[in-house]
Amino acid sequence: MPHSQLEENVEKTILEILAKSDNEVIRRRASILLKILNGANWLDIRQELGVKVGVINKTCRRWRAIDFESAQSLEEKIALAKKQLASTRSRPKILSEEEESKILEISSQLKHPGHRKNTTHWANVTREAIRQGLPPLSERTVGRILANANK
Repeated sequence: MPHSQLEENVEKTILEILAKSDNEVIRRRASILLKILNGANWLDIRQELGVKVGVINKTCRRWRAIDFESAQSLEEKIALAKKQLASTRSRPKILSEEEESKILEISSQLKHPGHRKNTTHWANVTREAIRQGLPPLSERTVGRILANANK
């Protein structure tokens, strides 16, 4: 995974700086890349950080796509890396971690009906979450949150 345009010590320095970022996405992606650079395998990273192999793959592709030759100083290289690792083409997350935790709490308090796709349960959790002041969300979003919690 090492970047072909960087010396290993420069690459490690950039990633160590980014792993301390205030931005959670940058911090997580830099941690993934640091672990790979230090010889960890993807399955260990997946288990340790709780990410899917696809996330690791995409993070590596983002890293390799950075054109470090266009940057002269270490600060410029860090800025390039930060911009690339922070980029996301997916839909922004609509709930914070605290709000997702609240969804899980509501779900555990409501009686689970045991329907095939749990759609009735999702609907009940959605209504209760909105009643308790959480932002409007779809039943499917609740289903995804509950499914991810069970992984």
